[in-house]
Amino acid sequence: MLVNQLFHIAIKSPNVEATRRFYMDVLGMTLAARPQFSFPGVWLQAPVPGGQALFHIYGGDAALEPDGSMTSGTGVIDHVAITVHGFADTRRRVQKYGLAYRENKVPGVGLWQFFVYDPSAVLLELSYLAISEDLEEFEIPPHLQYKPRERFFDTESYRQFYG
Repeated sequence: MLVNQLFHIAIKSPNVEATRRFYMDVLGMTLAARPQFSFPGVWLQAPVPGGQALFHIYGGDAALEPDGSMTSGTGVIDHVAITVHGFADTRRRVQKYGLAYRENKVPGVGLWQFFVYDPSAVLLELSYLAISEDLEEFEIPPHLQYKPRERFFDTESYRQFYG
């Protein structure tokens, strides 16, 4: 067996529409074709030719736990990381929506990281190759520096996506 790459991330959502809006409005993703499953959901892809459906969002009864509850967050998985381009644009979009975020620079690697939650409290790491970004070197203010184990999800700031 040869493992090649990550295929997709499936996210249970209490509100599929709110989650769709976040990924499209904040991250600029587009809808991908989705089979006619018996439960609600959307597939989202990178907005590039041949972009793959990276996130499979689903809701309804299929997203509930056996006891009928809805979980949130990433559980034992700390975060989901995707490579992206456009660090400054991401920062502007996230600030426009008033969402909490954190930043980090990986020492000696030339990788910038931007951390933000989705409406289901899944922590996303958006990873940027510094060399391909049209952005001057910058300092990260201490209050925006990513710190492992810090939880900065604020439910109220995501209500805007629930329409």
